[in-house]
Amino acid sequence: MGQLVAGLVVAMLLVACGASTAPRNPAPTDTSASASAPATAGATGSGSFAIAGLTASILPGGPPNPSTFATSFAKSTPVNGQVWERIAIHVSYQLAAGLTGKVRSVTVFPDGRTIEDSFDYPASALAGHFTIAHADGFALGDYQVVLTFEPTGESVTLTFAIT
Repeated sequence: MGQLVAGLVVAMLLVACGASTAPRNPAPTDTSASASAPATAGATGSGSFAIAGLTASILPGGPPNPSTFATSFAKSTPVNGQVWERIAIHVSYQLAAGLTGKVRSVTVFPDGRTIEDSFDYPASALAGHFTIAHADGFALGDYQVVLTFEPTGESVTLTFAIT
């Protein structure tokens, strides 16, 4: 499991007028986060968050697409006769109109370890997302992502399973 955390990359990209920020690779931290009501495939109209969800893919330059939100992702996918390990899950969100400020993401892995990242969401943003990635694929189990809009402390909790 240490290899999972060591190989884990948490990158944040901002989708603002088609531009994106450079990905960051923060070190794992032992943090805990308080959360509001858990979400299923995605949350909409949750105070500071207009929408938030988990998806296997994002559309650069556009807002989150709730029709792609999921709570379960296959560990591997057959493509053209080969099996590909899932290496990325995107946490896609949009703040309520007019809001700007720091959004914090805390991902909790099945073994209890956490990875934290944050982003200063500007007024020009259409949406934002954090990418949870692992070059060797994800371990089976249940995961949790807590997004917090720091100016208000409001949070949304998204859960997913790797099956």
